[in-house]
Amino acid sequence: MKTGEALFEDYQKLRDYSGSELDTYAQDLSTFLMHAQMQGKAEVFYRLLEKAEKENKQISFIEPAPEILYDDYLVEDLILIEKNF
Repeated sequence: MKTGEALFEDYQKLRDYSGSELDTYAQDLSTFLMHAQMQGKAEVFYRLLEKAEKENKQISFIEPAPEILYDDYLVEDLILIEKNF
């Protein structure tokens, strides 16, 4: 199986800026990784990406209440959901 780093790169190569589900997921992965790096938890993110791929799922996040301004994606709040692409 590929490493989390390799999987991340594979998804980035699929970006086509079309706004499709796959394109949006690749963008989300970039955002999640950036936040994980700022938290010093990139390896945790990569392991979660490996797990998602193994289980044929995708990474998402727990949505906060609408009245909460949300500008940080904590690695602890990342979840696996069924793929939507």
